[in-house]
Amino acid sequence: MDIIFNQVNKNFGNKKVINNFSYTFKEKSYAIIGDNGSGKTTFLKLISTLIAPSSGKINFYYQNNLLTNELAIKNISFAAPYQELIEEMDINTLLRFHFKFKIPLIENNKLIKKIGLYDYKKKQIYQLSSGIKQRLKLMLALNTTCQLTLLDEPTTNLDDNGKNIYYDLFKTFKNKKSIIIATNNKKDIVDSETELIKIS
Repeated sequence: MDIIFNQVNKNFGNKKVINNFSYTFKEKSYAIIGDNGSGKTTFLKLISTLIAPSSGKINFYYQNNLLTNELAIKNISFAAPYQELIEEMDINTLLRFHFKFKIPLIENNKLIKKIGLYDYKKKQIYQLSSGIKQRLKLMLALNTTCQLTLLDEPTTNLDDNGKNIYYDLFKTFKNKKSIIIATNNKKDIVDSETELIKIS
């Protein structure tokens, strides 16, 4: 899926966060980099259609066919530290619920063992640490069959072991879909072929 930004602006009140941005995202990996407050999260929210641009156009194409936003969002998965999970569910129930509507790329039990969640699978989400929740969010997004996965600050709340798990997950899925990350930490950029886009 290609994503074309054409003179996109995003304002919040009098503050311009995205300024006249034009770019074509192809089917590959990208990293949106910039300082805190530079608009990285806003950028991902625009791609995911969670928010609309103040002006300009964002168009989605698949095999040269223009997609509606509704069709495009069905082909996008998303993970972010601020993303809410259903706290009353345990991991097993949440995985069954999520993949009732999505198709996993790898069988879930195999993957939760690989990323160290197997011993937590019967725990309710509210009982989990922020780091374990972040591993789960990354797994849900990356293991979903789709054209594009968006990761906002993917290593937030992760300890060194969790970061290594993220690096391994990225390498596992990078050839199965396009991945766009937003980060101010260059260590989050796992693949040397990832194209960097700096915003300020």
